[in-house]
Amino acid sequence: GKEFPEADFKLLSESENLSEKLHANFFPNFVNNNGYLNDVIALNFRGDATIRPNQIYALSLPFPLIDKKTGRGILEVVESHLFTPYGLRSLSPDSPDFRHSYKGNQFERDTAYHQGTVWPFLLADYFQACLYVYGNTKEVGKKLKTSLEVLRLHFYESDCINGVSEIFDGLKPKEGRGAIHQAWSVSALIQLQLMSIETK
Repeated sequence: GKEFPEADFKLLSESENLSEKLHANFFPNFVNNNGYLNDVIALNFRGDATIRPNQIYALSLPFPLIDKKTGRGILEVVESHLFTPYGLRSLSPDSPDFRHSYKGNQFERDTAYHQGTVWPFLLADYFQACLYVYGNTKEVGKKLKTSLEVLRLHFYESDCINGVSEIFDGLKPKEGRGAIHQAWSVSALIQLQLMSIETK
């Protein structure tokens, strides 16, 4: 019809085929033998099993790529290695490349930026993943509200008043680091506030 020209149907068909291929290939290529997701895969490369927070997106999107049973294992790894009430670490403390703090000269800070620093904006996707895998339970609600209170206190009393810092130290997150008023960190606080209204 006039509303849907033939070209649109072709694009729809191609998109559906690509979606099916993605679902068929994602699990065998990304889920490693340890039960969590590889951070990177490439041709002729088994995959980088470094524990990083990117895997949370496979569970937090409106169209999850992973079933809930596998998702539980992924969340257990994320919770034991990456979760803090301030955000998710960018790298597991067990990694030899982990940097426990974001300090020093420009080079030292730049090389620590994605090597363990805690990112508040990832909390929104983390809790979305929790709701998908565990459901709206009291445990999820309690954990969410703890993070919400920590970030609220930071928002009202720390660094830049009425702001949330870009990052925090990886080992002992408390002092804000990076930009003192980061939009995506404030966005996470707002998202957690909205989620808390609907959680138990």
